[in-house]
Amino acid sequence: MRRVVALAVVAASIAVACTSTDGVRPPAGPGPVGRISGHLLLLGGLSNVHRPVAGWVTLIDAGGARSDYKVGPDGAFDTGLQVGTYSVSGSSPADQVNVADNNCHARHPTVTVVADRTARVNVFCVMN
Repeated sequence: MRRVVALAVVAASIAVACTSTDGVRPPAGPGPVGRISGHLLLLGGLSNVHRPVAGWVTLIDAGGARSDYKVGPDGAFDTGLQVGTYSVSGSSPADQVNVADNNCHARHPTVTVVADRTARVNVFCVMN
């Protein structure tokens, strides 16, 4: 009985450790996993700003399952995902940045996650 309780505590700890910054678990399922990491960046303006910005990064897998990840003021995001292809986009609060459509886009809008590797992608919020 003690062993079962101990295993349940360990499993719960692992589940908490695998959550994204907004507390939403990445898409779960069997199979190999990789990672996506990068930055949400503000780009443009009169002084050609290129700096990190807070907001959200959205990843959508080939089956249409959507996961939103909260991004802090350092602009960094990093999450583990099942192997596959994901579309990547983002957003930042309109009252925080003056972006054209409040949507932020990666230079290459799809990213392939490979087992035991990290795919890197930056998501840009273009200022008016």
